[in-house]
Amino acid sequence: LGASDPEASGTIDIGATETALHLLFFSAMQGFRMIYPDIRIRVHNHSTPEILKRFASGELDFAAVTSPFEAPKACRCENMHDFFDILVGGTQYRHLCSRRNSLKELLTFPWVGLGRGTVTYDLYRDFFAAHGAELELDMEAATSDLLLPLIRHNFGIGFVPERLARPLISKKILIQIPLDCKTPLRSIKLLSENRHGKSRAADTFHRYLKCSERCGP
Repeated sequence: LGASDPEASGTIDIGATETALHLLFFSAMQGFRMIYPDIRIRVHNHSTPEILKRFASGELDFAAVTSPFEAPKACRCENMHDFFDILVGGTQYRHLCSRRNSLKELLTFPWVGLGRGTVTYDLYRDFFAAHGAELELDMEAATSDLLLPLIRHNFGIGFVPERLARPLISKKILIQIPLDCKTPLRSIKLLSENRHGKSRAADTFHRYLKCSERCGP
């Protein structure tokens, strides 16, 4: 990107899901602020439907949301990061590691997940149905940040992004439960206006993200 532009300033409003923040945008925003310290970033953390609503109303420069969702018309939708969820549980579920399990077999255990009204719930409701099972959550989390603490304390098993779970698995705090089917591919998408951004600051942030995507960390 070259040297920092001393005249670069302004404010960027970003709506982002917690998954998008943890998997991509925390590190991206940290790097951006080091180069452009005079550009303020306001992060609006909401569910995907609420972020899309605010983006469509013009309140946000960017929306960073997790698939699946229906993008508003006449906007630019760019794929930023692909990932898979894995099924994990606390240490009391260690006996489930010995073989690949079907979703039907695992229905006898308590499940933890994001509740009704979230795109993640809808995704896994359809995923279960496609494998002849019905998703019934024993504990519904209001935010994705609550999933790992609930699972690690043995309130149930659930799906979380692999990159977030892997450090806890390596420390033997969580265990990965093998499945006999593949979980859906998910993506973090960046929504912006079709034309250039609303401001110089927004354009600068977009260029930084695209350069980071090409060049890596």
